[in-house]
Amino acid sequence: MARANTSTGKKTTTTTTAASKKKETVAAPTPVPVPEPTPVPVAVPVSVPAPAEDVITYAMINAELVASMQRIVLDTKDAIKNVRAMKTMHEKELKENKNVKKVQKRPRTQNAGFAAPTKITPQLAKYLGVSSDKLSRTEAVKMIHEKIKSNNLQDENDKRTILYTKDKELQKLLNLPAAFEHQVNKRTGEPDIKLTYFNLQRYISPHFLKE
Repeated sequence: MARANTSTGKKTTTTTTAASKKKETVAAPTPVPVPEPTPVPVAVPVSVPAPAEDVITYAMINAELVASMQRIVLDTKDAIKNVRAMKTMHEKELKENKNVKKVQKRPRTQNAGFAAPTKITPQLAKYLGVSSDKLSRTEAVKMIHEKIKSNNLQDENDKRTILYTKDKELQKLLNLPAAFEHQVNKRTGEPDIKLTYFNLQRYISPHFLKE
């Protein structure tokens, strides 16, 4: 045992020293960090406001009631308007029915107005070829119209115009000059430029005498 140590003592020492150095160069393991414990949240008391459901419900009900009342007011106004309109129509119908009954009850008078026989001048009676001294305006005008057509006194371009200068007897009866433009319309104050069926009545009026 002692020899072996002697002969190999140097090597042993060298080996031990080398091993020591090798051990010294080995790095120490990194320590694993230990996680800190997560703090548990502490429940904070929440302040609960007063329930607003009742307030909202009341507001909604109130709005609905107001809207309903407004609809009722509008419907009532429309109903009143319709009732008044129906009343007006009913009164109008009653009034019209009364007027119709009055007209129906009123006896119809024959030969009234222009249809009533009126005393005429001898000149008109001679021109129309009647022996009576009375004639209604409608009959006289009708007979004059027939003589105008039979004597071809209508203007070919305007059938309403009467060419009275072609019938000297008619011209004398109506007391019209040859230049008709000089005749003044008493109603309008303007000159009549021609004799027509519309103004013929005015020129034969002097031949209907008032009794």
